[in-house]
Amino acid sequence: MPRVSVIIPTYNRAEYIGDTIDSVLRQTFTDFEIIVVDDGSTDNTREIVNGYTDPRIRYIYQENSGVSTARNNGINSSDSEYIAFLDSDDMYLEDMLEKSVRILDEHPEVGYSYGQSNIMRDGFGVYRTRISPFHSHSTVVGSVEQVRELLFHSPITTCTFTGRRHLIAELGGFHPDLWTCQDYHYFVKLAKRCSGYYIAEPLAIIRFHDIQLHNQMRHGRERAFPMILSEVFDDPDFAPHCEDIRGKAYCYFYRTWILHSAYGMNNKLARQYLRKAVKYYPGIILTRHIFVIVYKYLASLLPNKLRLLLLSIKRRIFYPLENQE
Repeated sequence: MPRVSVIIPTYNRAEYIGDTIDSVLRQTFTDFEIIVVDDGSTDNTREIVNGYTDPRIRYIYQENSGVSTARNNGINSSDSEYIAFLDSDDMYLEDMLEKSVRILDEHPEVGYSYGQSNIMRDGFGVYRTRISPFHSHSTVVGSVEQVRELLFHSPITTCTFTGRRHLIAELGGFHPDLWTCQDYHYFVKLAKRCSGYYIAEPLAIIRFHDIQLHNQMRHGRERAFPMILSEVFDDPDFAPHCEDIRGKAYCYFYRTWILHSAYGMNNKLARQYLRKAVKYYPGIILTRHIFVIVYKYLASLLPNKLRLLLLSIKRRIFYPLENQE
């Protein structure tokens, strides 16, 4: 039985899946299996994966059902002490598993670990590192503390996550009806159950490109975010720990909907979210975020062609390498 199962869900990632698998095979920690779950790819993903002769690699095919179902099938097919997740266009740094397993071995009180990630844009290489905005050093993060952090940010990056299999299995897996933010929802559920460990070092590389899922499925956040908030504030045992930040949390999520979902596709709906964000937390008008809200509100009133032109100019000036997250 391998100590770690690395689960790689994939869909039409023939261009990247080889690099992803190779990054696992280069690990300094070698007691692992790789489970590639193909979510109905129509390209030559199958041929590329089956071209590897390493017995630690398994290939599973499923009809197109979404990344949540793919990850769940990987979990159900695994037989290991720990489980790690890796998207099929991301890559591990060579000591990712070694560091993660060491932490979980040394800290039996935590259920999972996660760390920093380098951000790479195709054609430009690594240009920044995603770090936790809450911790400057490696540390145990308590259950309540982690949930409160997740209500305002998503510090847990899926490609840096390693968890204890028995906890992951008991949690029931990823929500099959969510095609985006399913990892965010899952990490909130997991954090309610146990403490984690933040590793203040880069563990993986996130690769941004033009066809990745989170750029195509931003609209799905409108379905996912209420479920995330419900996990916390509709839980009678957990809600009291976060009641003091309820207004701020709802404001944050409405503001995120504006930035990533409604704005540009449905400006009328975006303006409704703007008003709700201020309603839930009027104090936002005294923070720096009010400038963004006012800008978005005014921009939503412009003709669509003019708004898109201004947005294009802004991106070329301020984000020459980064496709908007």
